[in-house]
Amino acid sequence: MTQQNARVINIIAKIMQVIVFIYSLLWFAFALLSGSEAYGGGFHALVKNSPNAIPWLVLLLINVISWGWERTGGILYLIFGIFSFFFFRAWKFDGVVFLLVTLPFMIIGILCIFYWSFKTAHPNYYARVNKA
Repeated sequence: MTQQNARVINIIAKIMQVIVFIYSLLWFAFALLSGSEAYGGGFHALVKNSPNAIPWLVLLLINVISWGWERTGGILYLIFGIFSFFFFRAWKFDGVVFLLVTLPFMIIGILCIFYWSFKTAHPNYYARVNKA
């Protein structure tokens, strides 16, 4: 592996982390806003509907964890994906919930673990990339 390849992998990993953060933020906003009209709208309705957004807040926390500890974050993403499969009953919705919620987080978890294994297998390249 060359230093150029290591730099490309590092850049792709950072882009992935930002995309995952945006994806998690969108799900959090959707969960926060989606049920608020049942409470009449406005700020008071957002506060009443905020318990629906707590699982997505946990997802944002997992995202922050995965920025520093890729293996731990990857395992947590896999657990979140498996949990979401059963929580949202993904098998009942013709694959839509599975494709939009469960599968992306499982893929993200696997990618985080692959990135961690790259860093541990090639520590010299990773150290040089971060210094440059």
